[in-house]
Amino acid sequence: QRVQRFGVVGGYLGQWPIPAADTVVGPHLAVAADGTLFLTAPVWGQVERRDGEGRVLGQWGATGSGPGQFNLPVGLALDAGGRRLFVADALNHRVQVFAVR
Repeated sequence: QRVQRFGVVGGYLGQWPIPAADTVVGPHLAVAADGTLFLTAPVWGQVERRDGEGRVLGQWGATGSGPGQFNLPVGLALDAGGRRLFVADALNHRVQVFAVR
């Protein structure tokens, strides 16, 4: 029921809690080169952007089937340049792409 952060050689750097309901099928996360994290979980219906300390920098989305809405978001990935975030939206049968820079 937490996200833990470690250094490149394994040293513990910190953690922050997540709601217990989200640990069954998430959260899912992607990490940018600058340490920014993008998280989602099926019960949230949103994507969160957090800094390396776990502070929420922003969020978007809602439950639904329209643009920017999700119905069981189950995966995240960033492109090689860290400028686009891909969100796998299982029950809407699609991958949505968002600009993040």
